[in-house]
Amino acid sequence: MSYFGRKLRLSRLLYPEQSAGLIVPIDHGLTVGPIKGIESTQAIQSWVSNANISAIIAHKGMIEKLILADAIPSSTGVMVHLNGMNSLFEDADTKQLVTDLAYAVQLGADAVSIQVNFTESNAAHNTRLLGAVADKAHALGIPLLSMVYDKANAQGIEAVDRMRSFIRMGVELGSDALKIGFPEKDEYLPDLLSASDGGTPIFFAGGEKGDENILLHKAQSAMEYGAKGLCIGRGVFQSDNKDFLLSRLAKVLRNTPCASQPSMSVVDEQESVSYAG
Repeated sequence: MSYFGRKLRLSRLLYPEQSAGLIVPIDHGLTVGPIKGIESTQAIQSWVSNANISAIIAHKGMIEKLILADAIPSSTGVMVHLNGMNSLFEDADTKQLVTDLAYAVQLGADAVSIQVNFTESNAAHNTRLLGAVADKAHALGIPLLSMVYDKANAQGIEAVDRMRSFIRMGVELGSDALKIGFPEKDEYLPDLLSASDGGTPIFFAGGEKGDENILLHKAQSAMEYGAKGLCIGRGVFQSDNKDFLLSRLAKVLRNTPCASQPSMSVVDEQESVSYAG
């Protein structure tokens, strides 16, 4: 029976009547502190209600504050991030659980997420964490988004092959959705997306704040190759024109044509405005 609950809750993270979503993570405060765009609860309130955001991801304390402020629209999915580690520490990539799934349910979460950064020394920790959290989430009927990153210095085909293995690990251990970074080249997208076997939706991360037109082109390529959406934090909340960027990203997600090769028809080449973060 838990499958039905997970399927229903997963749909709340997407746009209504569509199989794509724009998820905005704001869990960065635990990792790097009060950076631009998420300096305070008030700063987040100023943009988090934008209708183009299908869901947000945050740690339990920030979710509590946003709930108390009535800042989260009823149409916006809520995902509680379960693990983390401050970047000041040497083992920052080996993230520890910081809350319990039961508490996430008490907060009203539609889903939960964890982040696993694979280094040369923490594979065993990450494997146990992925498996254990997936078991608990499934028992409660809560979907799990696994954010999977490779911290090795691999490039090209080697990097793609490593990520394909990590994606498959997430699938094998029970992730309901995956978040990964964009590859170096668009031509690597089919191999990456095929690693989920088509049954586990993949969302692409935005990474550090950069040129917004490049982000839009990457997003459209990913969607045309079969991605289910975006999971972008700093690229959104550090934008100088969040509403404009969110509307452009939503246009890409909602109007991508079904094609085997990317075309740039959705993103207007005339819109060459870039907002420096």
